[in-house]
Amino acid sequence: DADKDGTYEVVVEAKNNSGQTATQTIFVTISNDSSDDGDQTVPVFSSPKNLQTQENEIFSATVQANDETSGVTYSIDGGDDAVRFDINSSSGELTFIYLIPDYEISSDANRDKIYEVTVAARDSAANKAIQDINVSILNNTTDNYYGTKKVFKTGLDDGSYGDARDFTTNGDGTVSVLERVWEDSTHVNTNINYYDAHIYCSNLEYAGKTNWRLPNRRELYEIVNYANTPKIDGVFDNKNDGYFWTSLELYPYSGAPGGENNQSWTISFGNGVDFASDKSETNGYHVRCVSGFTIPNGAFSDTLSTITDSTTNLEWENNTTAITAVLSQDEAKIRCETLTLDNKTGWRLPNINELHSIIPNNDNYYSFGPLTAQKSGPYWSSSELDAATAWYVENYWDEPNIRDVQNDALMAKDNNLSVRSRCVRGGN
Repeated sequence: DADKDGTYEVVVEAKNNSGQTATQTIFVTISNDSSDDGDQTVPVFSSPKNLQTQENEIFSATVQANDETSGVTYSIDGGDDAVRFDINSSSGELTFIYLIPDYEISSDANRDKIYEVTVAARDSAANKAIQDINVSILNNTTDNYYGTKKVFKTGLDDGSYGDARDFTTNGDGTVSVLERVWEDSTHVNTNINYYDAHIYCSNLEYAGKTNWRLPNRRELYEIVNYANTPKIDGVFDNKNDGYFWTSLELYPYSGAPGGENNQSWTISFGNGVDFASDKSETNGYHVRCVSGFTIPNGAFSDTLSTITDSTTNLEWENNTTAITAVLSQDEAKIRCETLTLDNKTGWRLPNINELHSIIPNNDNYYSFGPLTAQKSGPYWSSSELDAATAWYVENYWDEPNIRDVQNDALMAKDNNLSVRSRCVRGGN
């Protein structure tokens, strides 16, 4: 009926031979036949709503709901992290989609290391019950100790700054770099998708070690040697110039290429640049696993005009007006080399590895915690591919929704239309 109240209303008219009329409104009320109600009992959940899983492991849990008269089917019905989950409609197996959770680099919606999803259970009569489920990520304390942080030389003729590249081959198919051990097997020539790369590293038993993992972006940068082709240290026996997966996902901002939560950072050992790559099942790149301590974040202290990272002894310019000026690379070099700031001289344009040292391990934290001069855009490095081209790092430090979009790219050195500079001093 029109107003959905269970009563149908109609007006009828009677007319005699003289043309006189009379009307009557008739109400037809529908009575309930209780014998035809069918099943109105909703399913009842018996599985817990608060779940836990260890980081760096594949998550799987079974959602269970029971119904008095029929079977139950399951579906995802919402929640802040709904896009991260899949559920088997018949078995109720709940899993992550292309995600191996990382405690240190959490990618849940509000970054509290708890993934929130709402699941629905329906019986054959379409009666529906919902349950809010929280999946908490547990810290594996054997994988998150922070080791030494060094800024290695790039391998290029871009200044004498940085620590000597101290890489050691161990004779067992691995290479040691500081407190990290890198896989050096022929498997690096195999293309696999992001999810399988995680599984491969977490299940790897190699060179007497079982605590392998997919490296984060800063860790993989560590073994890039920009002077070589492929761009990796010569101590590695197995080299490939393709893109390699990192564990760092692209921050899930609205409008991200390929959709939210669908990309992870890769690094090309063909040209040394990084790229946000699609995590789909059909998109394959290379993987080189790492074991050992992770690279620490910076420890920053600031003055009005500078900021110092005590983990690298690098002091960075913190001057909003100066860093926003767009210059060619040569002009940026001159600006830094002639800079006096807080009565300090000796400034220079940072090389590409020095810029990498301030990239955060976690995609939801600014690299410069106390930095006031945070301006989006590309920033020159002193590292040059050739006489005409140099690397720059593009960042969005002051854009809360896309702040981890900080990637390397190449630019003609004489471009003076869009690239900024941030000067540095100190270091080794």
